[in-house]
Amino acid sequence: MAALNNVELITALISFNWQLGLVGLQLRILNGVVSLLTTEVHNKTLAAYLSEQSGASGNLQMTTATLEVLACIAFRQPISQAEIDLLFDADKRGLVVTLRDLKLVEEFAGADGRLRFATTEAFLQRFGLASLQELTWASLSIFHLPQSR
Repeated sequence: MAALNNVELITALISFNWQLGLVGLQLRILNGVVSLLTTEVHNKTLAAYLSEQSGASGNLQMTTATLEVLACIAFRQPISQAEIDLLFDADKRGLVVTLRDLKLVEEFAGADGRLRFATTEAFLQRFGLASLQELTWASLSIFHLPQSR
C-alpha cells in the first residue's frame, strides 16, 4: 500500500474533481477540510427535501455549536479561522464550512491576505435584522443562546 503526503492527496482530489462534476458532485477543500457537495439534484423528491432542509421553508435548524460560531462571527467580524478556533479553544472549521454552505457567512481575503469571515445579507434576513447595527448583546435571544455578559 502506497502512502500519499498531503500535497499529493490534495492534487489527486483536485484532478478527480472534474470527473465528479459529470455526475453532479464537487469536492471543496478549504483550510484542509474536504467536503463533498452536490451541484445538481435530478431526483425531484430529493430536491424538494434538500430545499426544505436548506432553509427555503424558513425552518432552518442549526445545532447550538453552529449558532455559537455564527454569533462569534457576527460580533467579531471580520474574523479569521485562527481567531475563531482560539476563542473556542477548538477546531471549528467544519462549523464555519456549514455556515458558509448555508450562505449565512462569506469568506474573503483580508488586508493581510488571510482568509476572513463575515455575515451575509441572508444572515440579516434569517434573523430579522435590517443591519448589523441592530446586532447587540441583547439580541442574542435571536440565536437562542444564553448571554455571557
